[in-house]
Amino acid sequence: MCLIILAIDQHPDYPVIMLSNRDEFYYRPAAPMHWWTDQDILAGQDIQAGGTWLAIGKNKQMAAVTNYRDLQRNDPNAPSRGQIPVDFVNNATDTPSFITAHREIWSGMNGFNALFYDGQTFYWYSNISDEAVKLTPGIYGISNAQLDTPWPKVLAGKQRLQAAIQNNDLTPELLVAIMADTHPYDEERLPDTGVGLEMERMLSPICIVSPVYGSRVTTIITRNTQGVLNVLEKDILNGSSRTFTF
Repeated sequence: MCLIILAIDQHPDYPVIMLSNRDEFYYRPAAPMHWWTDQDILAGQDIQAGGTWLAIGKNKQMAAVTNYRDLQRNDPNAPSRGQIPVDFVNNATDTPSFITAHREIWSGMNGFNALFYDGQTFYWYSNISDEAVKLTPGIYGISNAQLDTPWPKVLAGKQRLQAAIQNNDLTPELLVAIMADTHPYDEERLPDTGVGLEMERMLSPICIVSPVYGSRVTTIITRNTQGVLNVLEKDILNGSSRTFTF
């Protein structure tokens, strides 16, 4: 998963609104979101490594990861980051303690951002800065850099979600449309992450499209004031979708 836009306590009826896109190579096999038969986890699954990019537990706890883009520090033999959401929703009762217990293991992984939700409170953590932040009410964006790094797609996603909240238009169609924008950004607005200008531009849209790599799944999660969690996953490549309510 490579873009998350999160609103905490910004709408009177929906204290949690989360929009996300998973970006990955098209050849990498994955299963769509489903309840795992051997664990109480609602998640898609990376068939190659066995983990996931976004997991929801039976008690409505959630965890998600995005990669930190730094090709100079990428180890192809490092452990998969997809185990992080699985471990959290299976085992975490106290997020700060969970982070502390796993810091050493995570230091050996390639760079990542992790978003943790225990059903009440969100935390962001990155093994790049080794920093854990408790998130207060607001709108946040996470892509392939640190929390709220002002990449164009992060700023655009936050602004569009804020507008949807202000207009009280939170239909699934609109929220999915926010994450479906394939517009690339101009050179002067792009970050320099070491991949070259052509690839920076290809990776710049909210929804990435290229011959071999791109945004594959959009996930929309809302939690209302009654505690009901609504989850929509849309497969960008084939247009299929799945919904879950609990």
